[in-house]
Amino acid sequence: MNNSSANSHRRIEHSTTLNRKYVKRPTPKVRTTAEIHAENLRRRQALAERMNRERLLKLNASKKTTDKPLRKDQEPIEKAKKHPIEITARKRLSMKKTPAETKKPLSMKEKKDQAIKSALASMASKNPAKKAEKKKLHTSFLSFKRVSLALCSAVFVVGVAIYFINLSMPSISVGVAAMQSGIDATYPSYTPKGFSLSSVKSEENVLKMFFKSNTGDSFILTEEKSSWNSSALESNYVKPLFKNKYSTIREQGLTIFISGSNATWVNGGKLFTITSDNDILSKNQLVSIATSL
Repeated sequence: MNNSSANSHRRIEHSTTLNRKYVKRPTPKVRTTAEIHAENLRRRQALAERMNRERLLKLNASKKTTDKPLRKDQEPIEKAKKHPIEITARKRLSMKKTPAETKKPLSMKEKKDQAIKSALASMASKNPAKKAEKKKLHTSFLSFKRVSLALCSAVFVVGVAIYFINLSMPSISVGVAAMQSGIDATYPSYTPKGFSLSSVKSEENVLKMFFKSNTGDSFILTEEKSSWNSSALESNYVKPLFKNKYSTIREQGLTIFISGSNATWVNGGKLFTITSDNDILSKNQLVSIATSL
């Protein structure tokens, strides 16, 4: 009875449960993906380190134990040896030449030439005097070749010089004759084919050039001082000489009067005439001579 009364008169104890009104509820921490990956990586590294340590311990323990004899299935397989027949066959194949390397058999003539060359070479090596003589002959041949080449070059140069002198000789002859006659004469740059200057005759204020061909035909080109013009030439010289048998051609500022193979014109205070016995020159040739002066 005393116990029951004591229990009934016991003080009421306060509750130990937290009052949520004054204490906040704990919120769980949310991890990011990077944190999760980092934690997984740390775990894997720790696991790998532990496995490496265990493997190293096992390896050290196996080294300490005595070597056990290997079983037949654990014995290493020996390298297969080549058969002697195979070795011989491979040697023969390597020694065998390809068709490109095989040499063509020499003919009898080639063998003969080769033997002669080898004999001459051996003789020359044995006889140094002949070798020196051969060298001397070769040197003399080279010197003769150089001399002949120099002579040919000199002949060529002389021939070219003579050719140009021959080309300029007519103009030189005309220039000398013009100085003697006192007239400023000129040599035509055009002469009909087959004709060449044969001689030059000079008088006072008159110069005559004689042209001949291979067939014997000839014509004379005369230059003399004159004060006539084309009209005075026609009235004083052409009409009395040619009558009405002439033609007038005007070319490059010149008035040329032509009758057969004869022609006349004036230019620069000079009277030009071309005379020939036969009709050996055409109108085109006469005009070409006139315009080339």
